[in-house]
Amino acid sequence: MTYDGIARELGYSDPSGAWRAVRRCLKQRQQVAADNYIDGGLVDLQILVEKNWRRAVEGDLRAAELVLTALERQRRLLELQSKHENQKVEPVKPVKPVRKPRAVRKPEAGFFASFIV
Repeated sequence: MTYDGIARELGYSDPSGAWRAVRRCLKQRQQVAADNYIDGGLVDLQILVEKNWRRAVEGDLRAAELVLTALERQRRLLELQSKHENQKVEPVKPVKPVRKPRAVRKPEAGFFASFIV
């Protein structure tokens, strides 16, 4: 589908409005996907930390290294998440239908002639 077709279907006056709307929508979808990815990564890393924490505290060096690496990656994801949240795109707004200008009807000369002194 072309931007002309999108503009006609959604009521935009020209294709540039449709192009901007499509860009906003795509950006918004990318943000949702990125948020889901970050949230899933944070959950996975938290599970990894919880499963290895006891062994790390008891002195298992391999488990301690794994916990520290997971915590560092969590920190990085949280930084990424905070940067990402500061760059949120405004949600896609519903489109107002384009109104065509009303046709101006010319008055009949006889009607207004009666008001002229």
